[in-house]
Amino acid sequence: MKKIIVCGLAAISLAAVCGLVSKDAVADNDAFYDKGAISAQAAKQALAATPVATASSDGVTNSVVITLTDLEGVAKADKVLVRCWVSESDGGAPSAVASNFVVSSGVEIQQITDKADYWVLTSAAGTATCTVTDTPSGTNYFCTAIGGGAISSTVMLFDAP
Repeated sequence: MKKIIVCGLAAISLAAVCGLVSKDAVADNDAFYDKGAISAQAAKQALAATPVATASSDGVTNSVVITLTDLEGVAKADKVLVRCWVSESDGGAPSAVASNFVVSSGVEIQQITDKADYWVLTSAAGTATCTVTDTPSGTNYFCTAIGGGAISSTVMLFDAP
């Protein structure tokens, strides 16, 4: 087994969420921790950014709430930098298919691609909200990642009149 050298929360998230540390191993505190690769406490602090989209009644707008969660899915209150993007496929590359992308709560730190790809800082409560408006009908995905780790996504349906 290779030893993982952990350099901060992003590396912990990457190791834990990408499968280098299983959820069961985190809960069971097995021999993996005895090797000094990663502490059980550190793995339990690993975070994911979970997006949930809600479509408006007009079919043109989706409000996406991003919530920080630990490996067990428990919401965590903390300010964390999250990469957020719109894609035409689940976990795919950013795509500027949206007519508008607005960070409604939390803080927009950097726009990478207009209407497609942003770095967002969650509030101290561990949440951020983005509003995505799309004019063509179809399915798109709102994707999130912390520290280059595993990608979480949610489906956004658009049914323009």
